[in-house]
Amino acid sequence: YNVVIDERPAGSGHQLGIKELFRIVKNLLRAIKGLHCDVFVIYDNIKCTKKGWINRNRLLLNDKDEYFTIPLKSGSDQLTIVQRELSSSFTEDGSKTLRKIAQSYKKAPYFGDVFPIAEQIFSSKEANLFTFLYNSLLLTTNYLEIDTKIVVSSTLNIDHSLKSQDKVIALCK
Repeated sequence: YNVVIDERPAGSGHQLGIKELFRIVKNLLRAIKGLHCDVFVIYDNIKCTKKGWINRNRLLLNDKDEYFTIPLKSGSDQLTIVQRELSSSFTEDGSKTLRKIAQSYKKAPYFGDVFPIAEQIFSSKEANLFTFLYNSLLLTTNYLEIDTKIVVSSTLNIDHSLKSQDKVIALCK
């Protein structure tokens, strides 16, 4: 099967934003469900940079992009996603984000079905960024009735010092 995950040309220099990341994840989830793969590997031991988009996203509010951020505790750019923690301000910021989601999408089809999932995600007391994101993925796959086994990459017996495509290839073996 050929599955289009990301249509951007390689080496385009385009920074991957969270919106694009969610589009990619959505396509991956479709691929998982459509292809009935046995295992989905989620990558947890990658760097989480301050200027990255792993903790940011956009909402369409009044026909304009409205940015929101999942606040993180201060930390080095050398820390991996699994080493990063959510800021103590996340509870307040998460409530604000939920209000924005409700305001923006309350008339959307399936809002009543999907919004409780967003509430569960944004009311999480989890402080670890990776665990927060992983739990969000589990809630989403459960809602979509995707029962594919999800494996955390750092638990696999590979050479984790590999970089880029070599690491991805090792994860897939």
